[in-house]
Amino acid sequence: MHHVASPHSTEEHHAASPRTNAQSAEQQRTPSSRLDSQRGFATGRLLIGLATLAIFIAALLPFLRRVRATANDTNAQTDLITIGKAQYDLHQKTGAYATSLTQLTLTPQLASGASNGHTFRILTATTDSFLIEAAPTQPGASGYKTCTINQQLTIHC
Repeated sequence: MHHVASPHSTEEHHAASPRTNAQSAEQQRTPSSRLDSQRGFATGRLLIGLATLAIFIAALLPFLRRVRATANDTNAQTDLITIGKAQYDLHQKTGAYATSLTQLTLTPQLASGASNGHTFRILTATTDSFLIEAAPTQPGASGYKTCTINQQLTIHC
């Protein structure tokens, strides 16, 4: 049998093609080394995803705090109306306005003088008029507005 040598022997073919060498090196890797590189790639992607999520949350938190403080301001105005109506009811019964929130028929939380991130207090109370204030317990964090209500149930902020 006569063997004819090809123009490119196997050795020349491998030496001439770096891509083929890289492919054979990849084929020679053990299954565990391929899993390690895949696991490293997955871990890297996970860390990038977590970092992106952390940046997104950090950017969103100030917005959520502002929304919450604004909602507290709105709830405080509603609480002022509740206190003002309780003052009106007491005045109809006794002819005088309360000088303390505990004298009014209110929820225990509101009667304590604190609700929705605001502190409530009666500034003045006479037989003819009253002025009640709601102020944020932590201005800028629990609310932005200090508001008052008078005997005509008019709110000023």
